[in-house]
Amino acid sequence: MPPRRIRSAALLVLPALLATAAAARADCPPVSVSFSLAAPVSVNGYPAGCAAADFDGDGLRDVAVSFMWGDAVAVYRGNGAGAFSPWHTIPVGRRPHHVAAGDLDHDGRLVLADDGVAPGTTALYRLAFTTSEGTFHSTPSTIAVPALALSLEGARPNPAPAAKLALAFSLRTSASATLELYDVTGRRVVAREVGALGPGRHVLDLADQHLLGGVYLARLTQGGEQRQARIVVL
Repeated sequence: MPPRRIRSAALLVLPALLATAAAARADCPPVSVSFSLAAPVSVNGYPAGCAAADFDGDGLRDVAVSFMWGDAVAVYRGNGAGAFSPWHTIPVGRRPHHVAAGDLDHDGRLVLADDGVAPGTTALYRLAFTTSEGTFHSTPSTIAVPALALSLEGARPNPAPAAKLALAFSLRTSASATLELYDVTGRRVVAREVGALGPGRHVLDLADQHLLGGVYLARLTQGGEQRQARIVVL
């Protein structure tokens, strides 16, 4: 959907929300709400992301912080009153810009997710924790990160209406890549440079091409490799 239409839709919804809020104010007594700043938490570096969870199992919120120019995720233990103190340091080996926490494998234990690793590499992790007797480290864990592969999933769904046509594909690297579409006569009707999207999975919206119904051949090319997929436009 073009950006202009999105903005128009937002303007249509906003008055309805304001009218609902006005009606709610008329039926409810005034409520006084106030906020105050908690004590700042000092960290050693330039923080890029954080995640809050109970990492030590004491029922209180702790904070894990990733650093823009660092190579580790630091965990700060909370005391329940808004103060945090350094607790664990988890080396990740490569600038972690984001960090998330949760029971990702549903085994009842918290997991820290690191999105700073590079595909096709091996990451080494270990947990450092400090007690009154000194600093100790867990046994290192090695995780092999699978390399990305060039792939062309094609249209989703397939067949697809022309007004909702989109092609899903994955790039191996950020090198130059081309996504093309050919009709049954072999004429190229779409050509897009997609390498700038970078490695990983992407979805390219082709609804603005207004293609006629029929069978098409989609071709993805990057670094001397090609992937093809047959798609049907309704």
